[in-house]
Amino acid sequence: MKRIYELRYLLLFLCLIIIVGVELKHLESSSAETVSESSSTDEFSYYMDRVDAVFSDLQCFPVVKEEAEGIYPVSYDDSWGAERTYGGERTHEGCDLMAVSNERGKYKVCSMTDGVVKNIGWLEQGGWRIGIESDSGIYYYYAHLDSYEKAFEKGERVVAGQILGRMGDSGYGKEPGTKGNFAVHLHVGIYITDLTGKERAINPYWYLKQLEI
Repeated sequence: MKRIYELRYLLLFLCLIIIVGVELKHLESSSAETVSESSSTDEFSYYMDRVDAVFSDLQCFPVVKEEAEGIYPVSYDDSWGAERTYGGERTHEGCDLMAVSNERGKYKVCSMTDGVVKNIGWLEQGGWRIGIESDSGIYYYYAHLDSYEKAFEKGERVVAGQILGRMGDSGYGKEPGTKGNFAVHLHVGIYITDLTGKERAINPYWYLKQLEI
């Protein structure tokens, strides 16, 4: 329990650093515009509320434990912000959970939260993916699936722990069903909506560490 609280406070501190960095960049690009102390406080409170909402949403680690070993069959590092080049230069907006056995279709992927299916189907970068929006409005993205557990429909209700599909290596191809361009893994993304209404990715790594505990 103590470790969970430590991770929570660490994440809050990291979010504070990010917010401060964004604010400084904003000030540099618009020196004529003065941001009031009250608006900064409101922005900080908003993002802290979103951080707490994610903590409240999360109930399950996104990969099901193997029954025989009783462990999660994945390994992962904090690859947030790492360079990606497919489709143009960009940064990594999630966390990759690498399968211990590079075998597509072997490991089950489940929803970390309650929510509804917001997006499903093929994406050139994400392959077969599914996006779940929680009741708090946070968007949870699961990509590179080998298959879906069933024919999900947009707007369909799911619950935390419900099987969504199987881990795979789909993606990085315009043709739906493209596979084999990288090792089998699950890409997990978490997105919040900022004060301007724009969707922004946040680092899932520490949230996953909490769920693993």
